[in-house]
Amino acid sequence: MKKIVLFTGMMVALTSMSFSQIQRKAAKLSTDSASMQAPDNQQAGRKEMMRELNLSRQQKVKLKEAMQDMKAKKQAVDADTTLNASARQQKMRELKKMQLEKMNSILNEEQKEKLKQMRLNKKTGKKENEEDATIPQ
Repeated sequence: MKKIVLFTGMMVALTSMSFSQIQRKAAKLSTDSASMQAPDNQQAGRKEMMRELNLSRQQKVKLKEAMQDMKAKKQAVDADTTLNASARQQKMRELKKMQLEKMNSILNEEQKEKLKQMRLNKKTGKKENEEDATIPQ
């Protein structure tokens, strides 16, 4: 009788441990898949931006090259283990500023104004969403 009780107790313990591991793996997979969707959203946003700006073929090629260059530089900064968090953040700001300057050199005046307006709308949209989130309902 003692053996049966001991065996049953061990089986319950093993089952609960394996079940908790499965849950942790599922939770990790769901967070990984959510983080992998972000680049798709960014890519869709870039395509939308390019469409709305009515870019010429040459401008699209130049912007794509600039974005690829920026991506490589960001990865290099992320991979640089000698940088602390604040230095990494400063480098990223500098890269973003350089990217904006490069974009402005490619766009004509009308496109620059439209891009500026699109960014402003995006910022105000975020602020409104943040305000809506803080207002109790």
